[in-house]
Amino acid sequence: MRKNDLSLVLAVMAVVIGLLSFSFSGQVFLSPDYSSDIFSPKINSYVLESLAVEGEADVKVAVYMKGFTQDRFFSKPRFNKAVSLVRDGEMIKDFYPHGFVARLSRNDVERLARYSDVEYIEMAPVVTTTLGDATKIINVEKVWDEKLFGWGETYTGKGQTACLIDTGVDFTHPDLQDANALPGGMQLDCYNLDQNGNCVMTSNVQDLNGHGTQMAGILTASGGKKGVAPDSKIISLKVFEGSSNTFESLLPVIKAIDWCTKNAQQYGISAISMSLGTAILFTGECDSFSPSTAFFINEANKNGIAAVVSTGNQANPGAIALPSCMSSAIPVSATDKQDVIASFANRNSLVKLFAPGKNVETTKSGGGYGYASGTSVSTPMVAGAIMIINQIMMGVNGVQTATPLQIEDSLYENGFEIIGTGESSGIYRRIDVGNTIKEYDSKTKIGPSNVGA
Repeated sequence: MRKNDLSLVLAVMAVVIGLLSFSFSGQVFLSPDYSSDIFSPKINSYVLESLAVEGEADVKVAVYMKGFTQDRFFSKPRFNKAVSLVRDGEMIKDFYPHGFVARLSRNDVERLARYSDVEYIEMAPVVTTTLGDATKIINVEKVWDEKLFGWGETYTGKGQTACLIDTGVDFTHPDLQDANALPGGMQLDCYNLDQNGNCVMTSNVQDLNGHGTQMAGILTASGGKKGVAPDSKIISLKVFEGSSNTFESLLPVIKAIDWCTKNAQQYGISAISMSLGTAILFTGECDSFSPSTAFFINEANKNGIAAVVSTGNQANPGAIALPSCMSSAIPVSATDKQDVIASFANRNSLVKLFAPGKNVETTKSGGGYGYASGTSVSTPMVAGAIMIINQIMMGVNGVQTATPLQIEDSLYENGFEIIGTGESSGIYRRIDVGNTIKEYDSKTKIGPSNVGA
C-alpha cells in the first residue's frame, strides 16, 4: 500500500462499523450498534460509538493533520487554527505538526471534522508499560556457543539492532555500556518532538522510571548477566515523559515506530520491542480501532522489521492489549519458570508465542540487578530470539529470507508445547531458540528444550 493511499483506507475504515469486540477495566463488551446524527469519514467509528453511548460527554481522541504519514509540514498558524476549534474540551498534548491529543465535546469533534486540514480523528487510549535462568529455559545459552556454519561466528545477535520503545535506558550500567547503537550515549526522545514533528536524538534522555533499563538487560545485557542476544545493539526511543510510564495516546509510539522503519538500513534494525499497551483489551485484531498505529506497524513489517509487543497483565484469558492486537504485530505473553501460563498474562487466539515473564533477573537503572515480572519481560526475549534468527539468515544466505510473521511461525512450530486449560484452552508455545535455529542452519546439533516436561 502506498502511503498516499492511506486517506482512502482511513475513510473506508471509518465507514465500516468495527465488528471487533473489546474490553475495558476487565469487562468485555461487543461493539454496540449506535445511531448518531454526526457522520464524517474522518471520524473513527469508535469515536462515533463513544459519542452516541455517552451523549454529550467528552471523548479523549487523537487528531491527525492531513499528510501526517508523509511528514507533511503545516505552518503553525494553520495548525493553531485546528487547535482553536477545541472550544468546549481540553488540550492534553500538542504534537505539532502531526496532530494533538485532546478531550473533546461532540461539537468540537464536528468542528474539527469539517476543517480541511484535519485528516482523521480516532480514540486515544491510555498507554502504559507492561511490566538469570530464563535464558536457560528458552534454550538460548547453548546457542551462544554454537558456531555459525560457514561463517565462524556464534549465535549472539551480532550485527543486529533492536529498537526499544520504552522509558529510556541507563547505558552507564556496566552490562549495557556497549549496547547502544547510537554514538555518544544518544537516545531518541519521541515524546517531546522537534519543530518538524520528529523524534529528537539527544544525550539528555534518562531512564527515570527504570522499566526501559530492565527490558534492555533482558534483550542484550553482556557482563554480570547476559541477555538473550548479548552481542546485539539497541536503540532506545523514549515515549513517556520524565519518570512516567503512562501517557494518554499512542502518537509518541507511532513516531518511534516510524523512525525505526526509516532508519532500519542505516542501523541494521530487525526488531522493535514494545513492552507497553493499553488498558483497553481486544478479543481479535484491532486495526480498525487505531488505523494510524496499524499503518506504521504494517510499514515496519513490510520492511522486514518484527514489531514484538506485550499482550498486557490484566489476567484476561480471551483478550489482549493494543498494539499487540494489530494484524502485523507479534504479540507475546508470559509463562512462569515451570512453563505454566503466568496468572497475570493476557492471551487470546492471536497469541502464538510465550516466554518466561515471572521473577526474571535483569539490569536496574543506576546499577546492579533486580527481578521483574510481566508480559513486558517476555517481549524482549522474543525480540532477541528474532535477532539471532536474522543473524543466521544473513550469515547463511546473505539476505533475510523469512518475513517477521514467518519467523513468528517458526518459533511457534519449534517451541515447547503448553496446553491451556479452562478459559485458556488451546495449544500455545513457549519459544525454544535452540530448536528453532535448526530450521535456518541445518548444521546445528542443538536439541530441543524440555524444561517444562
